[in-house]
Amino acid sequence: MKFIKYQNVYKYYESFCALSDVSLEIKGKGVHALLGPNGAGKTSTLNCLIRKEFQDIGIIESEIPTSSINYLPENPPLIEDVKVLDYLKFCRSLKSSNEYFSMNELIERLELKDFKNKIISNLSKGNKQKINLVQAFLGHPNLIILDEPNTNIDPKIIRIVRNLIHELKNEVSFLISSHQLLEVDAIADDITILNDGAVLFTGSKRELLGNKKELHFILKDENDSGKVFGLFKEKNISTFQQDNSSFKVEGIINNEMTALIDEISSRVAVSEIYSQTRTLEQAYFKEFPL
Repeated sequence: MKFIKYQNVYKYYESFCALSDVSLEIKGKGVHALLGPNGAGKTSTLNCLIRKEFQDIGIIESEIPTSSINYLPENPPLIEDVKVLDYLKFCRSLKSSNEYFSMNELIERLELKDFKNKIISNLSKGNKQKINLVQAFLGHPNLIILDEPNTNIDPKIIRIVRNLIHELKNEVSFLISSHQLLEVDAIADDITILNDGAVLFTGSKRELLGNKKELHFILKDENDSGKVFGLFKEKNISTFQQDNSSFKVEGIINNEMTALIDEISSRVAVSEIYSQTRTLEQAYFKEFPL
């Protein structure tokens, strides 16, 4: 199993510390996402891995040679005075002869077929980004790095890119930097959260989300809300939200929570009880109010 490991990595730009004691591991195939606000250190983390920049302190170990990495930067350069097809043929010539997807298949799936004979400078930002995405999936890489891959593209293309990632995630390692929590929730296996250059969390998405669920009670009669509120007070439950006749409690569905459900049902008329696993967005802002 190939791996990438950051050990106590620091990166400075003059006196500004962009990365501070960053330690994380990317193990094997699948999708590892980097999350964090602007300036958190996500791009610096990627740049140090591909040797676009070098860390000042610490060690980065990688079993994946740079020749086997496909990298899509946040603001990728394009040769704009050539046709789309000529540019992509040039990009394909730089990759290994093996491939997961043919160039023509990627052009078709990312909806560039009608633009392949157009000059790149005449295209919209969205179509230019689709060109960048095609080249990111060309060849037979061991690692694909995508820095804000969904910039400027519409929801349909975002879905297509997601499908491409799902199709390859058992063959390839992905390292993806993104601000889009819903999209990361849909594709990520492991997550690292950065802020001010430091790691707040690194591990599996399952670890981050935990086994807590949101339990929702909807009462038949809003006038019974006081009884439920009183029960929560008896049980020292303070982590709940109320909206008229609806109550929401976060917790682990265990014997204690089951007993609470039974007791509420015995005291008041409940029209609906349901549970929801918390989303990545909920975990992100609850655990790490950046």
